[in-house]
Amino acid sequence: MKKIFTLVAAALMVAGLNAQEVGAIDAAAAGIVEGGTVLAAGTVLAETPSIVMTVGAEDTYKTNSAAANGMTTAIVGEATIALAGGCQGSTNPKDASGGNCDAMATPPASGAFFAFEAKKDGYLYVFHKASSNKTYLVSEEGSLIGYQFAAHMPGQAWGDILAYTLEGNETIDGIQYVTDPALLIWPEKIALGEGWEAAAGEAGKIGASGTGVVMFPVFAGCKYTANACGSKMMCAGFIFSETSLGVKLSDGATEIALLGTVGMESVASSVVSSRYYLLSGEEVAAPQAGNTGLYIVKNIMSDGSVNVSKVVLK
Repeated sequence: MKKIFTLVAAALMVAGLNAQEVGAIDAAAAGIVEGGTVLAAGTVLAETPSIVMTVGAEDTYKTNSAAANGMTTAIVGEATIALAGGCQGSTNPKDASGGNCDAMATPPASGAFFAFEAKKDGYLYVFHKASSNKTYLVSEEGSLIGYQFAAHMPGQAWGDILAYTLEGNETIDGIQYVTDPALLIWPEKIALGEGWEAAAGEAGKIGASGTGVVMFPVFAGCKYTANACGSKMMCAGFIFSETSLGVKLSDGATEIALLGTVGMESVASSVVSSRYYLLSGEEVAAPQAGNTGLYIVKNIMSDGSVNVSKVVLK
């Protein structure tokens, strides 16, 4: 059974505590040696009080780096994570039938992917070296869910930051689930829309790379996976936050906004879409005039961030 998204709690957290936890992958502690090491499913890669990150399935892992384009550190709230460390598997992930996960909108069952067990409600930021022509997937309890993605890829057709929100095609208890494979397309296709083919050229791929993040909500008692399709996700670890926050990258001297950093002049954000919920967490249509009471409003912003607030209609 899926964990019900308690939007009331999320809204209260926005105005309350804002704790972050850093789960940097320790390759040496996991037993990874030079040349690669076979790790069994469930091998712990990083752990904090709220999140346990493990190997999703048995595969050969080697040390690798998510640092790219001069960016060496990621920042979420008051927390920082070094990008130079981390690891990467050797086998492209497949689903339980042995097929590509994005072909049928299915979670990975074998190959290189990462698993996460949540002990507290909040938001998970998974940092990796991203490619613009690879599809990324996140699952909750065996079902694919939507997420926010951003990567620093300077000098490209979309600008320096490639960012988008993967919207699900089914909404249950306020969480968007992805069951339509047509939604699982490359980030550059989503970012460029109809102009993608003209920018990509005859090869149909731009294939830029850079430090990236996948952010999604997590709930206590639920298990999650994250993976790339047709590739092995090169991951530095994660940051867990009790609230939805922006992300910055640093090269040691300057910082850039990667994902929805509130208050930074470099980010101009507007509301793209809004969803309305009752206090029970049930999604409802936009409140009509005359329908008084307390609602939870979840705004999806143009920069990919999510704002949750309480609204009283009188």
